[in-house]
Amino acid sequence: MRSFALALVLSLTATLAACASTPAAPAPEPVPRDESAFCAMRRAVCERQIACGVYLMTRATSVESCLGQLACEAQERAARVSGVSLDEAKLLRCTAALKAASCAELTPFEGPVESSLLATNDDCATALAGTRVAGEACVLGSQCAEGFTCGGSACPGTCRAKPASCNPGVCPAGTFCDGLDCKVQATRGATCALCGGDDVACGSCEAGLFCQLRPGEFTGTCVDAKPAGSSCADITSFNECAAPNVCLTDTSRCEAPRALGETCSGALDCGRDARCDLGGTGTCAPLLPLGAACTNVFYACGPGASCVSGVCTRGGAPPSRGDVEVRATVGAGEDCGRANCGPNLACRPHGDSQNPSWSCDPLVPAGGVCEPESEGLKTFLMLAGKRAAAPCAEGVCDLFASPWRCVVPQAPGARCSRAGVDLACASGVCANARCADFYACR
Repeated sequence: MRSFALALVLSLTATLAACASTPAAPAPEPVPRDESAFCAMRRAVCERQIACGVYLMTRATSVESCLGQLACEAQERAARVSGVSLDEAKLLRCTAALKAASCAELTPFEGPVESSLLATNDDCATALAGTRVAGEACVLGSQCAEGFTCGGSACPGTCRAKPASCNPGVCPAGTFCDGLDCKVQATRGATCALCGGDDVACGSCEAGLFCQLRPGEFTGTCVDAKPAGSSCADITSFNECAAPNVCLTDTSRCEAPRALGETCSGALDCGRDARCDLGGTGTCAPLLPLGAACTNVFYACGPGASCVSGVCTRGGAPPSRGDVEVRATVGAGEDCGRANCGPNLACRPHGDSQNPSWSCDPLVPAGGVCEPESEGLKTFLMLAGKRAAAPCAEGVCDLFASPWRCVVPQAPGARCSRAGVDLACASGVCANARCADFYACR
């Protein structure tokens, strides 16, 4: 599993894990003879998000513009030659579900995270599936069959069986789990990466060091953890502050963690040996044991464990974010912390970076700056699901630009200016000053 930001970006261009509580889809309609089931599903996405003024995959003012931004024909061609199967029956049912859903049902919440029908509907989420097995070339894990993942030190890598033993709880001292193998931790000044989505129990740097990311990247350099009293901003990592201190939510400084029973307002506030009972007592409490009932509160199950289907489970499986909930739609200037915004509006955070207020703000024009007011709010926003990428009147908010800007994704072959990850390309990759094809190495 990569960092939260990378998981978010992947969620914008690929279907996500399904939710078991998804209701049955209505009967599918036939696909026009000149349009594939895959592109018909993308057309339904475009039609519904424009009609409702919501964000599913990208913003656009017309269906054809939206389809151009998604580059469905190029994406389908690339999928078929890259070991990704397209289940036409599921695509048809997904299309029918999109057309039948109300505007609010298109953008439900999974626990505290704004999601999409594309993630919560089983047919939409599983219509594309990898087929490659051990030893076959891959760029993304989505090309590999169930039970396999894409690994290796070069691109392309190879599909390899997911090891049952590689998780943060079992790697020997001096090593970390990168989601595939136990690898040696990096030393001071060496290149590092966030490898577990949060860098809590992963620790790609040696003890006492922190992986300081480079702007717009998921790699960085191992630097000394910050001493007591230092300002801090990472609300998802214990490693920014030198142990036993943590980055306290209400002060944004490295300080001693709160004691059991004391009031807390952030997941890190209680330190590595306890949890903040967010949504409950609001105080520090013991970590939940394996097998205990849980909700998706960060680190509640402790190191090496996640809340999977409502139960604390050992291993690297993605945490369950909670039941799907359809919420009300509100208007301009109104509180959208637990609601969707109406047409031509986006829900944006303001104020305190650890406990922000949320309001429905006007959309940002193409080329405009779409990042929030502070670094802390940027981190907070990336944990809020698709809201980070949704504030633009056209296209998508490029979370890898500095500053974040609204860009209109271009099809493979179009000119681009930033090598590597570039959301101005529909594929997300710019290589040799051109938007790369889907499933291409960066």
